[in-house]
Amino acid sequence: MYIYNIYLFEAYNINILKNMWERMNESKMESLVALDSSCLKFTNKNLDQIWCEFMPWLYYTGNRSIDGKYFKFAKEYPLLKYENLYDTLNYNFNLYFQEPISSYSFNLLPYGFSTMRKIFKNNVPFTNDTLDLIGCYTNYPKAILHELDRTPSQIFLSSSFQNSFNNLGSTEYFYKFVADKYFCQSMFVYKGLTSNCISYVSPSPYTIDKDEYFTFNTPCSAKIFDKEKPILTLYNQEMIPFFAESIEVTLDKNYNRVAIWKDTNKILTSGVYLYSLIYGNDNSFGKFTVLNK
Repeated sequence: MYIYNIYLFEAYNINILKNMWERMNESKMESLVALDSSCLKFTNKNLDQIWCEFMPWLYYTGNRSIDGKYFKFAKEYPLLKYENLYDTLNYNFNLYFQEPISSYSFNLLPYGFSTMRKIFKNNVPFTNDTLDLIGCYTNYPKAILHELDRTPSQIFLSSSFQNSFNNLGSTEYFYKFVADKYFCQSMFVYKGLTSNCISYVSPSPYTIDKDEYFTFNTPCSAKIFDKEKPILTLYNQEMIPFFAESIEVTLDKNYNRVAIWKDTNKILTSGVYLYSLIYGNDNSFGKFTVLNK
């Protein structure tokens, strides 16, 4: 794996791989044995330990990259994909935690890893909690014997405390792993934030060919990234509706729950408009002005 070679060099700033090749040439060692010996020589850690430490390096890439940590060019590397979401027909079922307890299974070859994401729904005004997980199975003794059978491991998630379960970060959920000693994991837990309900639309006035989108205030009960989306309806000054579509709720940089609408120039000309967003039995409404540039 080329990316693992980069990790070894950047993490330890020494040429473990060069020493591995020298050992293979001089002592006729197999590659894994030579790599394990080189890791021990230069780091006092065996191959299994160094492999488990590799997981965060895989995670903090793209827009998750942290300046000065992990890969030097991490921002240019793609984000990991989550294997539990490959099944698009059952995407939402696999993505969202199912009350009161759910599980996910890993079946990994030696030095294989798997990825998983679970979202835990919270009530307004809190955003959802998120768990990103990389599970890894090492087992150096099995690997050098070329035993390539898969080993099962499992994580259980619960909304209430169970015997031998641990707290999932600072969330109100719990977890437990059922796995042997060669299984290791990196867990990335994001507790939901407190979001705000606002009462205005921006920008107003909106300038055609200058501004890119509208940010509408949503009904205060609207949930972020929910399957049920508010219906945005636009009206002229005579209160005659001329446009309606469902629109997703998201967070802006100030943690306000908003609905962003981008198809503005296709619909609007200079003038004053009214709008409403309906979400279940809740609604928000207001007016805005559009100007030519």
